Formats: sequence, structure tokens, C-alpha cells
Amino acid sequence: MQAYPEKISKHLLASTHAGNVAGANAVGRGAAFSCGSAVEISMRVATPSGQVEAAGFRTSGCGFAAAAAELVCQKLAGLQLTGRSAAKKIVDLPAIVEELEPLLDERRQCIEMVVEAANAAAEDLRVHFFDEFHGEKGLICTCFGVSEDTIEQLVKTGQATDVESVAEVCRAGSACGACRMMIQEIVDEP
Repeated sequence: MQAYPEKISKHLLASTHAGNVAGANAVGRGAAFSCGSAVEISMRVATPSGQVEAAGFRTSGCGFAAAAAELVCQKLAGLQLTGRSAAKKIVDLPAIVEELEPLLDERRQCIEMVVEAANAAAEDLRVHFFDEFHGEKGLICTCFGVSEDTIEQLVKTGQATDVESVAEVCRAGSACGACRMMIQEIVDEP
């Protein structure tokens, strides 16, 4: 007799994301207080592209938590954190629950803490981008902490020629869009 349902066992046996990610620049944690377990999701995200190069997890939880963390890390690896996904929650709880069904009701908190940790890692990444912004420079994109100097340099060197290419190179203007008019003014400057 199997200790875990088939879908949970499948993710446990195929686990390749257990452990810390070397060079992680985004870490999030979640906890399930009802059972006293915790999980940490770490990601290494390339800058300025926003692509998740690696994702990993550590947990003190049961097999349900480990399986959910493995599934979430599989989904994160290779994900492009641009546009709204970088400013919002990146993992959807119902989608993860659906992939792990049938799930015992008393184990739902295991999946919830994993989703909480993944979304906390995305928020940690967003804060990381703000921390990189220093000095008296004008901040154009508050979603990603991109300065006026950075955008001007991209335009000056020909790496970006319009608002869309600025968003592709440094993500400025790809989330809430409030800065797109200012970016356009920088692009239009002679």
C-alpha cells in the first residue's frame, strides 16, 4: 500500500528541486501553523531579463508539502517574471490543488504554505530591484526600480528604440504601465 496518493508520490519520486539554489536572489517562506511545518522557496532570477534560471525548496513538512513544493518549483523554473507576473502573485493556489487532486482536506494547508512561499519569493525579488536603486537619480519605473539614467543609456546606446524594447531589456513599463508616457518622452528626446 502506498503512503501517499499517486500524484503526490509521482512528484516525490521525481524530485529534482529539493535544496537551496546557488546564487538565489529571491527567497520566500511559508508556514502551516496547524501542523508546525514550514517551507522555503528560493529562486535565481536573471537580471534584467527576469527569467527564473533555477528554483528550489526546503521544507520540514510532510510528503504533501514536498510534492507541492516540487510542482511549484517545476512551474517556476524558466518562467519569465515580466509584466504583471512580476508585480503580482506568480502561483495560483487552485491550479496547484487541481494538479495534486485528490487531496485530503486536512492536507490543504501544506499546499497553501508552498504557494505562500512562492509568492513571497516573488515579492522578495521585487524588493530586491528597489534595493538596487540608489542615489539622486529620477526613478521612472517604480514597479522595477528603473531610473531615468538607465533608460536614457539604453536609448543612447541603441539597445532600446521604443517603449516596448525598453520593457524587454529592463522591464520598465511592463507591469502597471504608469511610467510608459515618461519612457516615451525619453525615447522621443533628440
